[in-house]
Amino acid sequence: SVTWWCISCKRTLVRFMTLKDSGRTFLSNRKKPKRLSDGFKLLPRMKLKILAVGAKMPGWIREGFASYARRMPPSQKIEMIEIAASTHKNDPRRYVVEEGERLLARVRDNDWLVALDEYGRGWSTVDLAKRLDEWQMKGSDVVFAIGGSDGLSDAVFSRADERASLSALTFPHHMVK
Repeated sequence: SVTWWCISCKRTLVRFMTLKDSGRTFLSNRKKPKRLSDGFKLLPRMKLKILAVGAKMPGWIREGFASYARRMPPSQKIEMIEIAASTHKNDPRRYVVEEGERLLARVRDNDWLVALDEYGRGWSTVDLAKRLDEWQMKGSDVVFAIGGSDGLSDAVFSRADERASLSALTFPHHMVK
């Protein structure tokens, strides 16, 4: 289902339901307004999830994330989900695969998965804003996957809808989160 709501008053206006068997869309009991006044937009709700491998973030990073999350528009809620890193120090490939399995277990079939990788496509701020608008209009949640110190598994890259790079610079793992 997709919920459309007013960004000025945050009141739910229309809820669309799609039946899986028929693919048809039905309106809920709330009616879509006949006319939209200036400054009034209908937006589907979207959740942005950051799935990251690693230990707990330092306090100053958690505070920064919380501050940023509060500034997100109501139609784009953001959530951080940390996945514990594996402990197979002797076999890095094995723990990358295990971490990938735990990451993918948190991704739903209809989520749009973005694998953050140093070889992914770079975005400018304007590019990211456009992508957020496109994802929101699709009506699916977006999951950003951040691998551990040895990166993401091949299974995560295979499932990913796209690959992105935050920067050509190297950042500490907690800063990327």
